[in-house]
Amino acid sequence: MLLVVYLAGCTDRAPAPKAVAKDICAGRTTVASSFCHVSPTLLLMDDGQLEQRDIAVTLYYPGFGSNVFYADREAAEAQDLASGFLVEWPQVDAKLRDADGTVRPGYYRLHARFSRIPPLEIGEGVVPPVVVAGRLQAVTQLTPVRTISEIRESCSKTPGCTMEYGEGVYPLPRLDLGVVGADAGE
Repeated sequence: MLLVVYLAGCTDRAPAPKAVAKDICAGRTTVASSFCHVSPTLLLMDDGQLEQRDIAVTLYYPGFGSNVFYADREAAEAQDLASGFLVEWPQVDAKLRDADGTVRPGYYRLHARFSRIPPLEIGEGVVPPVVVAGRLQAVTQLTPVRTISEIRESCSKTPGCTMEYGEGVYPLPRLDLGVVGADAGE
């Protein structure tokens, strides 16, 4: 009779090193700005790495005095507050306001500090708590963003204007000065 004994686990290997969490903002800042440039999707999916960080993000504002900016226009139309961010308003330039003093609806680029917040109590507890994706505080920049549709529409109304993408990335309207000059001489 042969008895074989196998010894397992007797190795001299060192334990595997722990993974170091990569800074989510590495490669997302510029020389001109220390703000971490993020998409609304990245902000919605944040696992805490962006908490209390200065971020730059483009969001949709529905107008009518709302304090919530949304990930996009569809989320605003659907009143999807889980895709919304409560914004502490900065002083807003008068040219961004309509005649009634409210800020115009549309996409805006915001520079602000991001944080998660607990559900909001509205209506003294009569309404179920409202869950928003987070809060944007200390807003230092609120800049309107022209959509591709707005750029294309403006270009189509201008003689000699064509649309193309600079470096294949950034939408640029181009003017053919020969066409513009010919139209001016009529």
